[in-house]
Amino acid sequence: MSPHEALRWLREHAPVFWHADGGAPGWPGFWAVTRLADIEQVSRNPEAFSSRRRLVTFAESSDAATELQRLMMVNMDPPQHARQRAFVNRGFTPRMIGQREKHIREICDGLIDEAACRGKAEFVRDIAAPLPLYAICELRGAPAADQARLLALSNRLAGFDDPDFRTGSGENAGTAAMQMHAYAHELAAQRREQPRDDIVTRLLQPDDAGEVLSAAEFDMFSYRRVKNDEKDSADLADLLRMGRLPEAWIGRTRCGSCAS
Repeated sequence: MSPHEALRWLREHAPVFWHADGGAPGWPGFWAVTRLADIEQVSRNPEAFSSRRRLVTFAESSDAATELQRLMMVNMDPPQHARQRAFVNRGFTPRMIGQREKHIREICDGLIDEAACRGKAEFVRDIAAPLPLYAICELRGAPAADQARLLALSNRLAGFDDPDFRTGSGENAGTAAMQMHAYAHELAAQRREQPRDDIVTRLLQPDDAGEVLSAAEFDMFSYRRVKNDEKDSADLADLLRMGRLPEAWIGRTRCGSCAS
């Protein structure tokens, strides 16, 4: 049974289903909610369905790790989520995005040109993984020389249990996470000393109430763009679908949902 068939069956016969097998050793069971109306009810009721209490991840974490991960916006409930989102919205303005559009298009062109020169491409590795990370590096004002390093850290965090992403024996996700946090500290220190017209500088400035992001909150914001495997998989699924169904490509270009 394909995932689509399984989800269709659940929606029709068991829209709220207890999945006792968490999927990996040590993972708890979970409720699978598959109907849109029920999903909307869950997402709009944080008092009953909290993102903060047990986080949004399957794996169970230590108390210390849980407290740290609660600084990530995805693991917040209102009103903390609204406060954090307000900081982010100050940086991702149309003007800020517009200033970087030309260079982001150059990044896209460069990735395609490199693949064309090689005569082949592995889509996730060569396009889907580097593109969003390079674009976010550009928006944050991270030096171009750091992009490859950040991509490597991102891959190691996303695939910490995959030997293809390890660079040494005994390495785990914690090693890459510590390096990512150290990089965020360095970048924040540079922007405090030499502010720029970029998202990092705006995130570090006080809001209208005079509040600022703590060092840990800023670190976890920078940490967010490390789980690139889900976005890469979605991009790859889109590409495969458009390859098999040309009308899907035509539909996306007509509705303006394609990036280029």
